[in-house]
Amino acid sequence: WMVSQLQGLLGAGIFESNLSLYYRLLGAKIGAGVKISKDTQLSEFDLLFIGSGVALDNATVRPFAMDSRGCFTLRKIQIGENSCVCAKSVIAGGATLLEGTCVGPLSSSHELCDARPENHMQCRPLRAFPPLWLKIVCGWPLLLLQRLLTLMPVLLLMVH
Repeated sequence: WMVSQLQGLLGAGIFESNLSLYYRLLGAKIGAGVKISKDTQLSEFDLLFIGSGVALDNATVRPFAMDSRGCFTLRKIQIGENSCVCAKSVIAGGATLLEGTCVGPLSSSHELCDARPENHMQCRPLRAFPPLWLKIVCGWPLLLLQRLLTLMPVLLLMVH
């Protein structure tokens, strides 16, 4: 509980750019080349075993759960190598994702029969970032135009 409270209060700090190292230092077993989105929620780090090449995109990976009798349980989570967990998906305690499993968006570890290799394309950490020239030529002007359009009602009120 205390680690969760401190993590929520302080955040990742200087480890914001290297979340794999941050979670390793908190006790998670994380392989090489793991890509973790800054919006991913992990907890009970000592119960997490994440293989090499895994991508976690805005998912919740939580070993803390409730069993059918209404008792709280803490069970380990194993995510196999080269797996991906897409946005808004939940991996519950006791889950074992085999190597190469791709959990789709808005899914959970209880629906692993729906995991398909095509879900790999929907995992944002695995996508290539646009080149800098494309951001400068297209992205930034569009963002500037959008910002000016949002200010238009205020500017029109000031004129009248």
